[in-house]
Amino acid sequence: MRKFLWLTLLCAGLAAASCSDKDDNDGDGPAGSVEMLYGTWGISHMYVEAMGQNSEMDVDASISTITFRSDGTATEKQEGVNAYATWSYNPSSRILHIKDSNFDIEYDWYVKSLTDEQLIVDFTMTEEGVSMRMVMTYNRISRASSVAPASVSAASDAPVRLLRRAQTLVEPRK
Repeated sequence: MRKFLWLTLLCAGLAAASCSDKDDNDGDGPAGSVEMLYGTWGISHMYVEAMGQNSEMDVDASISTITFRSDGTATEKQEGVNAYATWSYNPSSRILHIKDSNFDIEYDWYVKSLTDEQLIVDFTMTEEGVSMRMVMTYNRISRASSVAPASVSAASDAPVRLLRRAQTLVEPRK
């Protein structure tokens, strides 16, 4: 009986300890600030869930970079193709809102962590009826620069190509 009481008290203590302030942000890292986003980030890790499958992999930063500018514009480069967007970030809600100017598509990325050197985002998107959750880690390549965005020209297929690449990672092997 004593062992049971001791075990019950121990479990109650552990349960109480797990209800700390950390629960307020679901175990996420720092939210950072708007200014911390300024600069160029290169993707380094990707986790993808789709169609009941998941895949996780390290990625070469040259595959996808995104540059956030203080004027609220961004450029994403994927394998030499540029995509243009506008963006805003609310550290309180951790929502990084991105509007793709080429395809008039809007995304809300949940910022799991933003530090001076790393950005981790979590978001879900649906393409052609397939819902996909992605958690992507970006590492800082450079700080904010005075480089102006290139002019928006013909629509880029970069977001579609990234989606296709992610889909191939989670498709069942035949």
